[in-house]
Amino acid sequence: GLAEFAPQMALVDVNMPDVPSEQAVAAVRAVAPNAKLVLYSAWEESRLRGIARKLGADGFVSKSASVFELGGRLKAV
Repeated sequence: GLAEFAPQMALVDVNMPDVPSEQAVAAVRAVAPNAKLVLYSAWEESRLRGIARKLGADGFVSKSASVFELGGRLKAV
């Protein structure tokens, strides 16, 4: 499972078809409570920001972001 990898960061897709984002975030927090959590979604940034706050994520990034912006957001957390 996830615990064997001891992740320091997780990029979590908000729109996974079989796993609600709340469940995915809780699963990561359960095995790696200190991991930085970044939400990833095609939603508009204002909606994504609100979801990130609600779920206690450390950051968020839109799927429309460039690879440079994605890297910058991941480094920022």
